[in-house]
Amino acid sequence: MTEMKIKEKKIPIRDLVSGYKSHEDDRVVGWSGKLDIRPSYQREFIHKNNPDFKKNLIQSIYHGRPINLIYFAQTESGDYELLDGQQRILTICKYVVDQDFSIVLDGKTCYFNQLLVEESRANRILNYKLHVNICTGGRGELMKWFQTINTGAEALSDQELRNALYNGSWVTSAKHYFTKKGGQAKRCEMYMDGNRERQEHLERIIQWKTGSKKDEVIRDFMAKHEKKQTAEDLWEYFREVSKWIESLFVPDQKSMWKHNWGELHREYAGSTYDPEYTKRRQEELL
Repeated sequence: MTEMKIKEKKIPIRDLVSGYKSHEDDRVVGWSGKLDIRPSYQREFIHKNNPDFKKNLIQSIYHGRPINLIYFAQTESGDYELLDGQQRILTICKYVVDQDFSIVLDGKTCYFNQLLVEESRANRILNYKLHVNICTGGRGELMKWFQTINTGAEALSDQELRNALYNGSWVTSAKHYFTKKGGQAKRCEMYMDGNRERQEHLERIIQWKTGSKKDEVIRDFMAKHEKKQTAEDLWEYFREVSKWIESLFVPDQKSMWKHNWGELHREYAGSTYDPEYTKRRQEELL
């Protein structure tokens, strides 16, 4: 196993946001295309509805205050993946490039394009140097370090950590089906509790499929699927279970997501029931 090495580099924000682009397939890149800001093991952006986090970060940068270290992992190709600091970097890019939000600076509410009118104010942000630790080493060592540095106040969920350990094409595909916004997300929300963006819907479907909530069972399932290119079979399993539910019950979000439908499907899908009776009885009980 290759030992991990760390080298410090200072990167101005103007360089970081150069080439920043958020693609339709949910890839996000920056630093002139050299940095993958959202590799498959990273969580979603969780601070979009957290104005205090965004305000405090940008104000700290504007006033030259230190912010936490950021970690990049250098890949075999010579490019980089964001190992830790995604929420901070996305917030910076969303303020400087996307003009996604405004904050109060020097007593005035400002979007970044308003700072550009006075170059010296804009440069207080663009010239700010981020302290980045660039890590090189074996994949296993990098993922262990990813776990270590993500144990702070915004701790990763169990499934976010599993995604980091078994990251690859299968995790990327599974996140497409069970994490991203869209029709499939709404379908999942009818039958599952939990926070979709914190990977809890992906965790639920694996629990349904394996029949267990134990961490070692879920990890074993992911290890067996790690080298697969797609998680389409897991999505087909969910569709099979959800179609069975809909054949017998009227979808009702207040009651549907409370149940372990994987367990119920295993026990009862082989039997025949009268849908008119089950739907009528459901409505009576509700």
